[in-house]
Amino acid sequence: EYTGTAWLFVLKEPQINNPDSLYSALKKAYADKFSLNWLCRLGFNNTFTLALPESLAQNEQITTFSELAAKSNEFTFGAEFDFFEREDGFTGLNRVYPFSFKNKVELDVNLKFQALENHTVDVINAFSTDSRIRQMNLRVLKDDKLFFPAYQAGIVIRNEIQQKYPELAGLFQQLEGLIDDETMLKLNYEVEIQKKSPDEVAHAFLKLQGLLKK
Repeated sequence: EYTGTAWLFVLKEPQINNPDSLYSALKKAYADKFSLNWLCRLGFNNTFTLALPESLAQNEQITTFSELAAKSNEFTFGAEFDFFEREDGFTGLNRVYPFSFKNKVELDVNLKFQALENHTVDVINAFSTDSRIRQMNLRVLKDDKLFFPAYQAGIVIRNEIQQKYPELAGLFQQLEGLIDDETMLKLNYEVEIQKKSPDEVAHAFLKLQGLLKK
């Protein structure tokens, strides 16, 4: 499960910006309400972000949302229609970061990366571990004021299952912090772009980490 999904949509609680504070609160709430135990976080955060071509980011020296906001009048921004209308999308984001893009373009969610490639837009919204970020050599910008909630992947287990099979906790906890954003991007790229099977990619990764012998 993802921490942001569990907190905001399962528990329907208000956003907590600090990822560690969110995780602590989530562990307690899931234990109290559902008798579920969050064993660990895997390391990657598949949250909302803004992305632009690496070459453009280097030329303009942009690494954060704030740095993009300072130069946003030079760029065209593209996103799907509902992102512009949502409070947890551009509407709220623009209150935290004073974006003044020279143009904003509404795009079908499946055409955003194509629009970037065709230079119709300069910047798009994206999920931070989308394989196309690696495929197109995009830079994921840092949300330096933590507007977007953390969506850190974690492993959740029922208490009765953990009690029945106590060895499971130790096995899963070997994965804690093992898959950072860059690693998840690479694994997604191998499956979605290179068309390798998920089983093949997972097996190779676990073997590389020394968690599988064969």
